[in-house]
Amino acid sequence: MARLQSLPSWQERRANGPRFHERMPRGAHEVIGKIERDPITILKASSAGRIAMLIPLRYGRMFTSPFAFYCGSERLQAHDLAATPITGMRMQICGDCHLSNFRRLRDAGACTHLRSERFR
Repeated sequence: MARLQSLPSWQERRANGPRFHERMPRGAHEVIGKIERDPITILKASSAGRIAMLIPLRYGRMFTSPFAFYCGSERLQAHDLAATPITGMRMQICGDCHLSNFRRLRDAGACTHLRSERFR
């Protein structure tokens, strides 16, 4: 059975912030919009193994808005993020992981926490 590791205090996390910004400054995210890819090929590959008659329904739902498109194209998101720098911070995330599915909370130590709203 895996042991849970204790988290660093908020003071330690705050002190580590500049180190993480050195590893991945905000400007490093510019690479996301400059990735060479063919989204149609990636979407077709993500449909492999799905029930064929439901694929047009999936694409139709994705067509309703940019938000719905990205919710339905997790493989495209993974492709785009694969080339981004890594900070070294470890976190556990779940499937449909975007900020709209999280609630921001602050504890007594002024530490910000994100709680999944959609998968409770």
